[in-house]
Amino acid sequence: MTTDTDVSRWEHDGDGVTTQFAYENRIFEAGDLDVYLNGTLQTLSIHYSVTNVGQKAGGVVDFVTPPGAGTKNVVIVSDIAQKQEVDYNELEDFSAEVTETALNRLTRMVHDLQMRIDRAVRLRDELVTTASLLLPAPEAGKVPRWNAAADALENSDLPAFLDGSGAPAGSLGNVDDRYIDNDTGDYYEKTGASSWTLTGNFEGPQGVQGIQGLQGLQGDTGAAGADGVFAEIASQAEAEGGTENTKGMTALRTAQAIAAIPPADNAITNAKLADVATDTIKGRATADTGDPEDLTPAQVRTMINVADGANAYSHPNHSGDVTSSGDGATTIANNAVTNAKAADMAQATLKGRASGAGTGDPTDLTPAQARSILNVADGANAYSHPNHTGDVTSTGDGATVIANNAVTNAKAADMAQATLKGRAAGAGTGDPTDLSAAQARAILNVADGAQVNPDQALIVAVGDETTAITTGSAKITFRMPFAFTLSAVRASLTTAGTTLTTVDINEGGATILSTKLTIDANENTSETAAAAAVISDTALADDAEITIDIDGAGTSAAGLKVTLIGKPT
Repeated sequence: MTTDTDVSRWEHDGDGVTTQFAYENRIFEAGDLDVYLNGTLQTLSIHYSVTNVGQKAGGVVDFVTPPGAGTKNVVIVSDIAQKQEVDYNELEDFSAEVTETALNRLTRMVHDLQMRIDRAVRLRDELVTTASLLLPAPEAGKVPRWNAAADALENSDLPAFLDGSGAPAGSLGNVDDRYIDNDTGDYYEKTGASSWTLTGNFEGPQGVQGIQGLQGLQGDTGAAGADGVFAEIASQAEAEGGTENTKGMTALRTAQAIAAIPPADNAITNAKLADVATDTIKGRATADTGDPEDLTPAQVRTMINVADGANAYSHPNHSGDVTSSGDGATTIANNAVTNAKAADMAQATLKGRASGAGTGDPTDLTPAQARSILNVADGANAYSHPNHTGDVTSTGDGATVIANNAVTNAKAADMAQATLKGRAAGAGTGDPTDLSAAQARAILNVADGAQVNPDQALIVAVGDETTAITTGSAKITFRMPFAFTLSAVRASLTTAGTTLTTVDINEGGATILSTKLTIDANENTSETAAAAAVISDTALADDAEITIDIDGAGTSAAGLKVTLIGKPT
């Protein structure tokens, strides 16, 4: 019975009710399955039992207690015991069933090992490298990484992430550590025992200038200043009169003096006005009447309702490529936009519109987008295909046909060494594949190493099992049932003699041995004789008369048998 699936692992969802879960491949003992529940290995006969051991289609794992609900929480893994229990005895009948069972067991072992290999870390098949995946000895706090030559794994410290103000000192950290300068955003990698390499910066470019904020509220009126000295309108005595706490003119006297002596026209010059800051204008922006204020340009523009940079410019009519009436809408004249005035395009692009519902702005199209719009293939042309002749024929650009007997061995796809063309798997008909030797043997139903014409043995008894043998010619006579090419001869005794036994074999009365068969004293077989037999005539004819002589009978020897080994011809 063949093995036709390589599945070695089955995953199931528990529901708290179901107890039986399928495995779908052959096992040979109940212990050939590893059963896990929620990641914990279960024990055979305590937690579960197994049905259909030895059956090609598999069976079920039957839990004593239904596994609880979970997604793929029941896992069954094939783990065929790695042992070989078939013992072949020389010259016994060949049992196809026993041999096939042994082969099936080996194949299932291969399936199990391949499943584990597929789940292991390994190098990709196409990589050309001699790198080793052998792990280094475990070290606390270390991680494996490729060495500098990228051909083996070594232990390495986990890189540390450091930060500080300014560039890092050479003595700081270890190789492969990282460092961030909090002042500038620069980040470094330690590339040597005392060297750091600047590798980039985390800060982005300067942002765009923000818009100007709103004008602030008018501040509170400040405290009144100290009384001034009015030399122009009061006498020195009046200015100095009063007590120490009330020096100067009284408020009433000051008002009377100012009213009595008004300033003359044009008397308050710019020099006598309070100083103003650069780019300020005298006016008043605050509500109601009051003291004049120093106004900013923005406040003045707000009062007179003009824009920043506004002027009395009168827009002329446009002419040429772009036309307009005064400061009205502009219009691009027909045929005015030349290739030079159109926006620059990347090489190998076209103007058009490839996506977006309805109409819209044209875009620069790639060749692929243009071909998609035109519904043509890459490299399409107006080529008219001729008829094919030779190995591959066609009519015009119609279907091509490979002529009979045109595909020679040289034109067939290359094959790996020791492979055959055929089809080993897949229902129905299909493409041929390159078969391995094992697949070809499976199709032909022959065993690995099977021979077309294996050695055969003719065993002849010379006397019975208990009677002591005696010397003499033609102690036994028989005729060959077919032509035979002799490759070896043997003799054996049931009871060993205490002296040497010598045997000769004759074809048509003539010996075929240049050195005769001997069995040493106290031995049962010629295979251990001090002098090995030498065959001088290996070709035994069909129906030839064969006689066996006992030239020397070992004392008390009995049960003599002679074996002829070779191939029918």
